[in-house]
Amino acid sequence: MKSSEIYTGATLAFTNGEVGIAVYPAQKGVSHSMALTKSGKLIKIPGARISGLGVPRYLQSQGFSLAGPDDQDAAVLADRLDAEDGVRLLEDASRRQAENYRSWLEGKSMKLVPYDVEKPVQQVTFSSQGSGFRTAFHLDTGLSLAGMAIEYLPSKGDTLDLQDGWVIGLEEDESASPRNTEYGGSVELACYLLCNAGLAVLDGHQNLADGIEEVKDVPFPRGFLRLRVTDVRPEACDDVLVVGITATDELEVVYERAGQAIYRRHGLLGTKLSKVLGSIAAALVRVREMDAAASKVKTKKRA
Repeated sequence: MKSSEIYTGATLAFTNGEVGIAVYPAQKGVSHSMALTKSGKLIKIPGARISGLGVPRYLQSQGFSLAGPDDQDAAVLADRLDAEDGVRLLEDASRRQAENYRSWLEGKSMKLVPYDVEKPVQQVTFSSQGSGFRTAFHLDTGLSLAGMAIEYLPSKGDTLDLQDGWVIGLEEDESASPRNTEYGGSVELACYLLCNAGLAVLDGHQNLADGIEEVKDVPFPRGFLRLRVTDVRPEACDDVLVVGITATDELEVVYERAGQAIYRRHGLLGTKLSKVLGSIAAALVRVREMDAAASKVKTKKRA
């Protein structure tokens, strides 16, 4: 668990004038540490050592100590790192998906159903000349997604990725593919991306506010979506991610297992799509860490 490895209790001055108040040391295989500053920014500290010392040893020499379970600075840093890992989770899934789809999509024609309801459904033909997949960084959303080569379309170019919409067979009913509503906005769109990447599937209604206005005294009177998680545990998974908007117009994400909430997080970390997505996918990352920690405990007991 990240929160158990974060150091707090002192400050660390940076050359840009920022002051670090919590630090997550570089982990095995990673060449940088991450720090949370007083102003709420995240700063990357390059290298696995500082002034010739391992990062934990250096931090201890500066007055830091491992954070306690109720340390708020550590909780904020852990949550922000979960969100960043959540974005990487989606980006990695897009690469796996593009690689898996490449061989059987080459040369085939399919229908592209854009998330944006204002955009028309189009027929796309996947290029038989493409090798592997392409990766594009979307400046508008902050996402780096793998895509597939398609025959050039004036409105689309020659690459298709998760951000473009749903790809379905020519004979499939396009009305079954959910479209992003103005009300659902970026929260709804982020949920679609998680599903399109193979990390979850929509469970129940397809839009954030589908009929919710008729329901009173519910946890999410402004709307919610249920996503059945598909790749957290190797065994049959009954995990559900409930993504909802509270009465105070705040994002709340509830991770349920066997009908019981095991983790909750609140709030958006920003309005850009990558920030919205990270705010939601952070729950997936945290529960994976919780499962890994519980598995280690079971292994030690068996030993």
